[in-house]
Amino acid sequence: MDLKALQTKRATLAAKLKAHAAKQSRWNAEDRVVWDRLNDLYDTVMAGIDTEKKINDRMANLDREKRAPRYGRDGANLLGGGNNAAADRVNALHGWMLSGDAETRHLVTDEHRQAATRCRADLNGNTFVVALGNTQEARRYQNNRRPRNAMSTGDPATGGATVGSTLIPTLELAMLDFSGVLQVADIMRTTMGEPIDFITADDTANQGQRVGENQAATDAADPSFGQVRLSAFDYNSGMLYVPRSLLRDSVVNLETTLGQMMGERIGRKQNTDFTTGHGGGLAPRGIVTASYLGVTAASATAIAFDELIDLEHSVDPSRRNMPNVGYMFHDTILKSLRKLKDGEGRYLWQSGANAGTPDTINMRPYWVNQAMASVMESGAKTMLFGQFSMFKIRQVGQVTIQRLVERRAEYGQDVFLASTSGDSNLLNPGDNPVRHLVH
Repeated sequence: MDLKALQTKRATLAAKLKAHAAKQSRWNAEDRVVWDRLNDLYDTVMAGIDTEKKINDRMANLDREKRAPRYGRDGANLLGGGNNAAADRVNALHGWMLSGDAETRHLVTDEHRQAATRCRADLNGNTFVVALGNTQEARRYQNNRRPRNAMSTGDPATGGATVGSTLIPTLELAMLDFSGVLQVADIMRTTMGEPIDFITADDTANQGQRVGENQAATDAADPSFGQVRLSAFDYNSGMLYVPRSLLRDSVVNLETTLGQMMGERIGRKQNTDFTTGHGGGLAPRGIVTASYLGVTAASATAIAFDELIDLEHSVDPSRRNMPNVGYMFHDTILKSLRKLKDGEGRYLWQSGANAGTPDTINMRPYWVNQAMASVMESGAKTMLFGQFSMFKIRQVGQVTIQRLVERRAEYGQDVFLASTSGDSNLLNPGDNPVRHLVH
């Protein structure tokens, strides 16, 4: 029965209920049975009307989503043109989410099926592979967001990071946005997960020669070569329990919520490992662990202005003027640093709000990393300074989303789990490009 017919029946039942209630003072046992039956019928019709309205609203939302411009990482309209690979991924993902529940399966259209065929995606499968952007796209997104405290945004018309409300971009941007290290490190994305070896060479002890006429060049010492290997450690989002009623009622918007939650969970864990991981073939090597001693603070509970100067100058001057050079620390450390003044009583922390520029510490940009030490105490490495682009993060360029239908079936829930892989380490050609302050 369609919505109009249900509404007509509802009006008829409402009139009968009112008429029956009008003679309540004269009811007998049979009248009470009729009353109960009329109420049951009315409730059934109302439930049918609610269902029809939700279906109509969902279809209208889907139509609006298809008509609305949705910009991808390359500035293209993701939902424009059937041959657009990004559009196919979005439509295939819509179809996969709809097909997982019997009450939304009828919403799967030929467009979903055709997109899934072109993407080689199984709408009835329990997994969906999300392709992330390549290395250049990840770096471009970083550039549009850097530094973090500038709160700048990308422009879709120029290939920025403005995206539509679908799981694919939301998941990716949540992974990049959440992590303090991922905002500033050098990200590389690879198709497969095989180890990658970086060769480093320390030639700082050698220099050229001045030779006289007819004088032969002399031998120099060989540079010291090293190797840094990046593997692919597995990460997942943990299980997300989603009521099937929510899947039915939030066909489109739920994608954004799931993508945000999955991306933040993975980003939160990766940020911890990429910050303080100990490596050794068991986990990524974090930037704090891989950094080198720059300054030992005189106090276990405070940082002095002179110690920031010493920390900056512990980094080779050839590095200090390179891109992505600045500070990194926990937000509570920033709160303390905002109280520091130089010898002339000027605060080291400067807000760039009036000038439309990022905030700075001692005229240097900074990045807040909540995985770093938050308390000044003996042995704590509370600050980093250096060229953060020398810290390499390797990500496998896809995320697999798995739906576990039976795991929570008795609770009326589907379970979603996102998985990906990554690793990190610091490249050091011999001049220790990232230094830390320790108490």
